[in-house]
Amino acid sequence: IQLALDGEREEANQWNGSVKKFKEYRYQAYKLMGDIDKQKRLALEFLQHDDFNYYAELKGLYSPDEWQVKLKNIIAWFQSQKNRSYTYLSIIKEENLSEHILEYCKAKASTITELYPYLEERYPDEVNNLFIEYIRKEAEAASNRKQYKSVASIIKQYRKACSLGKPTDIIDELKLKNKRRPAFIDELEKVSFAFARKR
Repeated sequence: IQLALDGEREEANQWNGSVKKFKEYRYQAYKLMGDIDKQKRLALEFLQHDDFNYYAELKGLYSPDEWQVKLKNIIAWFQSQKNRSYTYLSIIKEENLSEHILEYCKAKASTITELYPYLEERYPDEVNNLFIEYIRKEAEAASNRKQYKSVASIIKQYRKACSLGKPTDIIDELKLKNKRRPAFIDELEKVSFAFARKR
């Protein structure tokens, strides 16, 4: 442990390099010694430095009741940060915290295409609205065939994700708004044709 601490001091401010390796050595030493309190502190430090690999171990160091309290504190810490990291997203997915996942999707519209399975049962209306909002936003920004195809792809995902959704409505809306963009109309009609064949 002392060797690891000495190494950490010598490599200070180099988290992604040697200092992290020394901390990992220290963590293993605490684990072998059965020092749970120090394991908890260091595993939490790893987590706060965006290393999700220690999440399961950290959770395992708490009883179920203790973990619920600790989890709230961890979530609150991540929410206080300027940017919501990959680790934060991984935690809320792992714990199936649909309310937090919904909030995340509202802040980052594009994530609805990946995260809707966590939301569709509890929040079907919100999933539908988020998809429509995202499709409209992407359609407004689209300016070439590649981007038009991307919008069409999102519409296909929307149809798959939303039992409440009416993809023909958004397609008709986009056709009307973009009648002077023949390439966009072409991509939208391809989607409509594909849907009609599957009926």
